[in-house]
Amino acid sequence: MKPFEGIPGPPPRFPFGNALDFKKALPWEVCAKYGETYGGVTQVWLLSQPALVVNDPQLIEEVLISRQELFYKDKLKQAASPMMTEDSLFLFPHQDKDWSFIRQNHPLSRGDVQEWLGAQVPILKHQFSETIQNLVTRSTQGSFPFFPAMKRLIFDGFARATVGQVLGDQAFEDYLMMAKIADQRLQSRGSYPEEPTEPEYQAASQRWFALFNQIVQEAKNDPTGPDLLRLMIRQGDSQLSEQAIAHVFAEIYFSANFSTPGGLTNTLYLLDQNPQWRSRLENVVKSLPGDSLTLEDLEQCLLLEQCLLESLRLLPPVAFFTRNTHKEKTIAFAGYQIPPDTPLFISSWCLQRNASYWPDPLVYNPERWDEATRAANPLDSDYFFPFGRGERICVGRYFGLFIIKLALATFVSQVQTKFDETTPYKASFQLGTRSPEILNGACFPLAVQAKG
Repeated sequence: MKPFEGIPGPPPRFPFGNALDFKKALPWEVCAKYGETYGGVTQVWLLSQPALVVNDPQLIEEVLISRQELFYKDKLKQAASPMMTEDSLFLFPHQDKDWSFIRQNHPLSRGDVQEWLGAQVPILKHQFSETIQNLVTRSTQGSFPFFPAMKRLIFDGFARATVGQVLGDQAFEDYLMMAKIADQRLQSRGSYPEEPTEPEYQAASQRWFALFNQIVQEAKNDPTGPDLLRLMIRQGDSQLSEQAIAHVFAEIYFSANFSTPGGLTNTLYLLDQNPQWRSRLENVVKSLPGDSLTLEDLEQCLLLEQCLLESLRLLPPVAFFTRNTHKEKTIAFAGYQIPPDTPLFISSWCLQRNASYWPDPLVYNPERWDEATRAANPLDSDYFFPFGRGERICVGRYFGLFIIKLALATFVSQVQTKFDETTPYKASFQLGTRSPEILNGACFPLAVQAKG
């Protein structure tokens, strides 16, 4: 306890310490509350384990950027084995040479990503339009759980853009099964076998990775097509093995198929809650070219970007990050000598809603993202880092933003999305993301006035 003397924090209660705080509320909310009460660094106890909650932007910058070599990501490989392999960037504790090799050769790190995304605009716009019309038909029977529907829409969009085909119902069910088991292990933070023993997981995992081995082989045999996999094969400049390529493409879904549909759902929800912005955005996106829509049109649509950035600020899909201090040595941090392997909790939730930095921080106001604000707050800045910061910032952030923008523009130009007021919005913590799981909604053609 001595090294932590002087660090403010809530009094612990034997034998749980402060762990029950995290049982009663979601982790980013707990961390933000600590920041409001105790300041930029807070000492907490998780059972007998001391930990620090960091809400100070300069200290977060040290952890994620300027002194990142003194911190590492803790104990993820075994817990995340249901969905990740040794080729996953997510699992490397440090940014070592193996991590750098995969990062540099990752398909989403390519220099021709813009060319690829441009080719995807008409393909995905058509696919999203078909899915939205199916949701309109579904809505005639009443509202439905909205976030799961968006997970499927994004899952299919990811597949079409990255490997050139929709993977189908079985693959989607396998993905959900693997994600479920992985989430249980990640949240338990307890002991579990190196490989999950559940028969349903075993079957799903075997089918999943076999599917991507087959997809890569088919793409090598016929590399014509606008998808990312075939583009990479045609260029022939990746140093990843064939097996590693299959792993990387298989894992794109687990890295972003909760956060991306979360970002889309949150934005549609906020627009429904703020009809003046919904109306303004509808007028703008309906003026965009229809079948001839281009990537440049999307990128130059300022209000579309502003609505999305404000959503990512107010309801970030990834609102909580973790690190540990150096595994073997005491480090100087926040004016204290912090022992080895101390867990750190970092919440973007607190800083992105900080009233001293963001005027009226709880108000959804896309107009706040004027030119000066966008310049001062890029995606990895002190008070706005929805994709993380530093070298480990999400490798798929531009792909995720592109998918959300295109899907959002398609929704707003074609349908009115309405959410049930009788089932209040409620988030949950899934696969490290803030997921809007409890939210029912429906889609109505713009020409029809939604009732209720």
